Amino acid sequence: MENTYSEPVNEGKRGTKFQWTAEEDDKLVECLLELAGDVKWKAENGFKPSFTAKLEELLEKKLLGCGIKASLHIESRYKTLRKQYQAIVDMLGPNASGFGWNDNEKMVVVEKQIFEDWVKGHPDAKGLRNKRFPHFDDLALVFGKDRASGDRAQHAIDATEEQKKNAGVGEINGNDSGSQTQIPNQGSSSKNLNKKRPRSNDELIETLMETMKDFGKKYEETNGHMATIASCFKIESEEAERRMKVFNELLKIEGLSISKRIKVGELLTADTRKCAFFYSLPGDVRYDYVIQVLTDAGVNTLYK
Repeated sequence: MENTYSEPVNEGKRGTKFQWTAEEDDKLVECLLELAGDVKWKAENGFKPSFTAKLEELLEKKLLGCGIKASLHIESRYKTLRKQYQAIVDMLGPNASGFGWNDNEKMVVVEKQIFEDWVKGHPDAKGLRNKRFPHFDDLALVFGKDRASGDRAQHAIDATEEQKKNAGVGEINGNDSGSQTQIPNQGSSSKNLNKKRPRSNDELIETLMETMKDFGKKYEETNGHMATIASCFKIESEEAERRMKVFNELLKIEGLSISKRIKVGELLTADTRKCAFFYSLPGDVRYDYVIQVLTDAGVNTLYK
């Protein structure tokens, strides 16, 4: 069985290459869950800029003297976890077949030939067959909404890099604006040419071309509407899956009636921060937290 923590990530400590340990990955995911539940850091499509610096600060508190830095280590590991998480989501999605998920071992299971064929078109999935990915459920809370948005928005790390690039391009354009080449309007040239060399069917051809252009525009608009509708259905599907995962975790807690499991499930899934905190707790203390959530909501916990 392969191990998720053996992958070299970046240069830094422990020799020439930095290798994340299982404990460091655990703490990194804990910190990501904290930021995911904090409105100061969670953005609509990911995290706000400089969130990796905040992760560095949180990790130093959890792992004193770890020496893990934002730019040297965290940014790279964050991108790797996001890439691997999405590769697994794609393998378990509707566009793939033959893939399964071993929830006990937290790994993708699939026949070797099917996997090799899949990797040819999805290189990010390489090495993920029969490979443990223990934080899949937690990362669903961290990355789930990013993917539901269609990956159209840039994440905070990529946005920062893009801003730097755009700043450089802006300076060049500003100092050399006179060198821009004016491209002639081909449509106008074509019309002028037709006027110089009129033909009996010119008007018919031009009308047909305009009609085809209008049809193309409407076709693109229709595709855009369909994509929006599909995105809405996908978001709802992922929300339903997240609620089911929470309820499955609640079923593991002894001493709760079905009605209380349902009620606390509604409370947890309605509050991202509470849900993330629930997942971060070890199994033996989740019962106490559930009782606290029910009590805070005014639910009588003395009777089933």
